[in-house]
Amino acid sequence: MSTVSLTHENFGSAIVDNPLVLVDFWAGYRRPSPNWRPRWTT
Repeated sequence: MSTVSLTHENFGSAIVDNPLVLVDFWAGYRRPSPNWRPRWTT
């Protein structure tokens, strides 16, 4: 599986043409969501 930089122009075809797609949405001005932090239980 390869990594592809998606743009407005190629997003639709990337989703339609591939059976499995993982998209990571991010913005450089935002901190990571606390929902993605590891959850530790003891």
